[in-house]
Amino acid sequence: MSGHWYDDEAGPMIRPFTLTGGRTRSAEAAGFDLLAQVAAVPGTAPAAGLDHARTALLDRIRTAPRPLAELAADADLPLGALRVLLGDLVGQGLVKVAGPAAAGGPDARLLRQVIQGLHRL
Repeated sequence: MSGHWYDDEAGPMIRPFTLTGGRTRSAEAAGFDLLAQVAAVPGTAPAAGLDHARTALLDRIRTAPRPLAELAADADLPLGALRVLLGDLVGQGLVKVAGPAAAGGPDARLLRQVIQGLHRL
């Protein structure tokens, strides 16, 4: 026997809507882009009543900022649920979410080369 009573293919034991309290949106999470950098606010300690899901998210980002999409994959959470949880953490002042770093915009020369290559196809 493997030590757990459920099948690995059954999925998570707690559904995402349970983690978010049934909410599908958070006011703070309205503009969270997939490439947004998520970071813990330095010098803050989580509130005493913080649940396991939010504490686990904080632990994942304490070492270094991470993109939202990468965090969702590592936490094995749907993006909608992750946005709600992060919105809660932002509202408590524990996390900050910054838009994706602007790299000066797309390279016009590279885009022209791609378009020309597509036309040749």
